[in-house]
Amino acid sequence: MKVILLKDVPKVGQRNDIKEVKDGFALNFLIPKKMAILATPQSIKKIEGLRVKEEAVNKVNLEALGKKVRDIKQIEIKEKANEKGYLFAGVGKEEISRHSGIPAKNILLEHPIKEVGEYTIEIQVGEKKTKVKLVLNPS
Repeated sequence: MKVILLKDVPKVGQRNDIKEVKDGFALNFLIPKKMAILATPQSIKKIEGLRVKEEAVNKVNLEALGKKVRDIKQIEIKEKANEKGYLFAGVGKEEISRHSGIPAKNILLEHPIKEVGEYTIEIQVGEKKTKVKLVLNPS
């Protein structure tokens, strides 16, 4: 049975994808939980229109985010630390996102930072990567 996914479904597909799934899975799980609708010619046409609009909005948002990232030279964060400079809680993507206004999914950080100091982190917007200086100060 062909369905159009209304939400991201793990191991099935992304939102607005048209997927072929087993009848029971669609009728007993996806459709009742409002995760998918039947793929009729009218619904497929409607989804194609939505995709075009979303792509245009995403392109504009990506350009705005790229400009914002180019303007950022340094991100400064104050966190509680002991006298040796070790932070009580590691600074991860979410914390950096909160202080910089850049979405966490665009921040490339392998593991949380746990010491006071200066670091260079990468931010990826689309295909472009930018290096930004991150300064962690004790509070």
